[in-house]
Amino acid sequence: MIKQNRNHLLIVDDDKELLDGLLSSLEQKGYKVSCALNGLEALSIINQYHIDLILMDYHMPQMDGVEVLKHLRDLDNSVPVIIMTGFGDVSTYLIGKELGIAEFVNKPIRLKHLQRIIKTILKN
Repeated sequence: MIKQNRNHLLIVDDDKELLDGLLSSLEQKGYKVSCALNGLEALSIINQYHIDLILMDYHMPQMDGVEVLKHLRDLDNSVPVIIMTGFGDVSTYLIGKELGIAEFVNKPIRLKHLQRIIKTILKN
């Protein structure tokens, strides 16, 4: 049974397989989910819809996660962002924190862990 939830999540990742897996899992939890394969698509979706939380890859073609975050903050958009990365080093963490990210999640994604983080962030 699919639970109903009003929160709209945006998943941004250039890995289509990961996008599809997260989309399916989060929709089953009752979230409304939009997906983008790169930062440019993400900004287009953000300009069209109210997004409650963004799950975004750090490294992507065309426009990476840091560039998207800078655009969001320049627009004074305070939507919480979870950065997903397979390259989690100290500099990545510091840049993300400076731009106000809510959380880091290392790849490969542990789904139950990610779902707990999402739930916690959306409660606040």
